[in-house]
Amino acid sequence: MSDSKSPLNIFVDLMPETIIMGRLMGIDPFDLPSVEEAKVLPRQYLAET
Repeated sequence: MSDSKSPLNIFVDLMPETIIMGRLMGIDPFDLPSVEEAKVLPRQYLAET
């Protein structure tokens, strides 16, 4: 058995730290305006074509 972790395990392990650090830095880690923009722009492009 290997001691290395899969990328998913690493992600899950770091999620609480990311949330805590975001809150301490005054950043809402659950607010994803870029994700929403990435959804809107392709829809606009497709509507134009």
